[in-house]
Amino acid sequence: MDALDLSIHAAAHGYGLPKLARKLGKSEQVFRNRLNPNDEANGLRLAEFVAILDVTGNMTPLEILAGMFGHTISHRPKTYTGSLLSAILAADAEYGDIARTIRDAISDGRLNTRERLAIRKEISEARLVLDALEDRIMSTDEDGV
Repeated sequence: MDALDLSIHAAAHGYGLPKLARKLGKSEQVFRNRLNPNDEANGLRLAEFVAILDVTGNMTPLEILAGMFGHTISHRPKTYTGSLLSAILAADAEYGDIARTIRDAISDGRLNTRERLAIRKEISEARLVLDALEDRIMSTDEDGV
């Protein structure tokens, strides 16, 4: 499987394939066949791809698709309502998650596709938290924190 197929597969199975198939009004077996990249008779339709992103909230497949064309995506929260301190602590925790995921991934001296996707997921989560931190800083009054 290539990275895109693997990320779609991981998003669907991570959410729960039977539950996802029901939400999309698909038979589980038909949906399973559509997610199988080795089954050329069946393929995932664009609407199903979009529905997987929408229902699971997992944007990794979209990030990989954008990356295939030299682009990146970003999600900007409309506003961040938490405190500045909580935004800073959340960013720090995300850096820890990235480091831990990389450490675990390279512990055997190799980096496979699943490990790369896990690292990419942690980096994406860190971007979201950093965006929230930036929004919080930009919305802070001159005098207050």
